[in-house]
Amino acid sequence: MTSDDAFSLSIGAALGDSDRENRAWGDAAMALARRVEVARTGVPSPLNVNVVFRVDGRLVPLDFTGVRTRRFSARTSDLLVQAAVPIGPAADRDAVLLRLLDEAIEAAEAFARKKKIAENLAEIRGIVASLSGS
Repeated sequence: MTSDDAFSLSIGAALGDSDRENRAWGDAAMALARRVEVARTGVPSPLNVNVVFRVDGRLVPLDFTGVRTRRFSARTSDLLVQAAVPIGPAADRDAVLLRLLDEAIEAAEAFARKKKIAENLAEIRGIVASLSGS
């Protein structure tokens, strides 16, 4: 991927099982990913953030809660942030994912400041803000 092909924000999901609950979370995450694809068009960022929603399951149980930064590529300025989807049913999956996405961007901003990449990720925050009304 060239820098011209890079996306300022991308969304993924890693399911820990193939049960109905995991599939429902996966569907909700992919619906959010499609909204992000539209909202990020033409939006540059000093750090490209890939947020992966991790869903607990019997096959791949979660070993963390909240959000955590993972891999970073200095060459492409790509950062992976994982967000643990809370265990149990949710009345509004989209609201849960948006809250986790906001927490993931906070973690990415802290990483960007620590590595002296940027003081903030205002461009990505703008993308996330636009999702609340869509």
